[in-house]
Order: sequence, then C-alpha cells, then structure tokens
Amino acid sequence: MKRISCMRCHRPLPACLCTALPQYAIANRWPVHILQHRQEQDHALNTARIAVLGLGQCQLHAVTDAPVEDTLPAALRAELDHALLIYPGPQSRDIAELESDEARTRPLLLLDASWRKSRRLLLTSPWLQTLPRISFDLQAPSRYRIRREPEKNYSSSLEALCTVLGRLEHDEQKYAPLLAAMDAMIEQQIEHMGEVKFRRNYLLAQDD
Repeated sequence: MKRISCMRCHRPLPACLCTALPQYAIANRWPVHILQHRQEQDHALNTARIAVLGLGQCQLHAVTDAPVEDTLPAALRAELDHALLIYPGPQSRDIAELESDEARTRPLLLLDASWRKSRRLLLTSPWLQTLPRISFDLQAPSRYRIRREPEKNYSSSLEALCTVLGRLEHDEQKYAPLLAAMDAMIEQQIEHMGEVKFRRNYLLAQDD
C-alpha cells in the first residue's frame, strides 16, 4: 500500500515536518532559485523542500541530465543571467570577499543534486559555467549527519543557502529555524533506522 504523504512538505504523514517549520516564511533579501535534478524530487531527506517552504523568495525548477539551458524557459534564463552560482571549488569566490554592491541585485542559484550529478550539470552546461561562483568556509561540520560529503567543507543544499543568505545579510541567526527543521528531519531518520545502524553506517565509517 502506498504511504500517504503530507501535501505540503511531501513527507510521510507520521514524519510530517510542518510543525517544525517556521510559522511564517522568512523574508530573505536575496531571491533564491534552485535547479533540482529530478532524481532528488522524491528523496526522503530532500532539504531543498525546506528552503522552498521556509523562504519568502525561493523558486524550485526541475532539471534533468540535459544541459540546463535546454530545459529552462528563455525568460527564466534571462532573469538568471546575472545570478551568483553557489558552488565550491577553486573558481569560486568566498562570499566574505564580496562587496555589498556586487551582490545586492543578483539572485542566488543553487544546484540540488548528488555531488556527482551537480558536477555533471555544471560541466555539461556552457551557460552555468559563465556564471560567477561563490562559496564559503563552514565554521562547523555539516549538520547533515546521514550523508557522507566528499569534502569536509561541503554541506547540504539547505545549509549552503542559509549560510550564504545569513552572511550576505550579516544575520546568520535569522535562518536558524530552517536548520532546526532539518535537524528534526535528520533525527527522525536516525530514530527510524536505529542507533546501531546509524553508528555503523555513518559514525564508524567516518573514522575509517
């Protein structure tokens, strides 16, 4: 029998996250656009959904393995031609180095996919490669405790958005309620899998 899911957060009803989300969407000053690979849409631990529900200005657009410029409507591409792409790597500029005027009128763009898929999206899209990239240094390990990141400084989609928005607006605590909702989702998953399995698959694996 197919599980019944919440119409709002798309989680199974027993694991609905709506009560953990802020009562009102947080008014982010920088508009956010998320390009989500279709394989992520039904992922049980999709953090981009929290961003869409919790931010006042956040749009999600589905993409495939095809170059994103072949998928996005022309009007949307034109709107995002001056976006800042949140993506780590040697070609990225730390947001701490940005002057306020450089970023003030520019939307933020994020790729929501596995790291392998997101890299493929970037490499197969000449358009994405033209966008300036920004990144940041995490001040603490990722809170996404049930996915092993390829690098210690990598994070979940939601953490990346909250960090960038918080630092651009000089108010990182403003987005703490969204991270708290993610923490609740992770705790639900750990409880569901059991402490022994969690320690074996994630904690002990990290020590290897």
